[in-house]
Amino acid sequence: MAGHREGRDSMSWRQALKADAIPWLLEPDEPSVRYLALRDLLDRPAGDPDLLAARAAIADSPTVRAILAAQWPDGRWATDEGTYRPKYRATHWQVILLAELGLSRDHPAVQRALEVMAPAIAGIGADDAIEQDEVIWCYSANTIRYLCLYGLGEEPATRRALNQLLRLAGGNRTWACPYNDAPAACLWGAIKVLRAMWALPVTLRSPGVDDLTALAANALLDYDFTAQNVGRTTQGWITDWFAFGFPGFYESDLLEGLEALAALGYGDDLRFRQWLPFVLDQQDEWGRWPLRNSFNGHLIADIETVGQPSKWVTLRALRTLKWAEER
Repeated sequence: MAGHREGRDSMSWRQALKADAIPWLLEPDEPSVRYLALRDLLDRPAGDPDLLAARAAIADSPTVRAILAAQWPDGRWATDEGTYRPKYRATHWQVILLAELGLSRDHPAVQRALEVMAPAIAGIGADDAIEQDEVIWCYSANTIRYLCLYGLGEEPATRRALNQLLRLAGGNRTWACPYNDAPAACLWGAIKVLRAMWALPVTLRSPGVDDLTALAANALLDYDFTAQNVGRTTQGWITDWFAFGFPGFYESDLLEGLEALAALGYGDDLRFRQWLPFVLDQQDEWGRWPLRNSFNGHLIADIETVGQPSKWVTLRALRTLKWAEER
């Protein structure tokens, strides 16, 4: 899939680290991170007892408990006037975040929320925010990704959303977005598309999927991430590609893009590898990465502390390095 390849480094990805942070990620205080580290960094099989125990503990984690406690009985969050606003407390954002945290689709709260989201999923549009038949890369891709993370990739709603995205993408090959005032392209949207394609089950792979994946990948690989104007969004996200954060909703950063590229097999591409030193330089002496970007104060439950070592950013960095070597 990738181009401009070079030979693999003889040095293991672990040798590029200043220290081994995996034991820190495996601590029980954050079962979502523990679960993903066991699965993705230690390659534990699906039936592994530790993996199953970590997954089962996610629903009782402080972050998930706080989100679920704020859900209305009918499955909504924050308002009965739509699923998109306010950011980042309405239903759409909770469905995205709970999927990233690893909450099971079998949880009653997820089932109720997906029922609320069904009309928006059908149109991959966000109620009052998005016009039908106008491709909104981030919204469409985030929808497809969370459906796949919930294990619903084979469902008709996911197939329809994917087909709708592929159809709309055919008329927009420049990553233009009417809701992003970027001068040329919305690379945040390209990253969200890559994350959606990474989550797709194998049965949904098609020439159209591969074409869109390559289009998004090359948009990132050909971009100079040092050419940027740093500012802040109205929700406080720093528009600095090198300010790594979690969670990213429609916003993004370089690490999120590299992680998706690595997951999709672009780890040998020279254009990809030129950015790895920028990632490695941010680790501390214990092999941990700090949280530099955050929506704390806009979320139902704050996640980690800006400026402090972040289990989520560290997990993403380690997955990027590992998958770049292995895939």
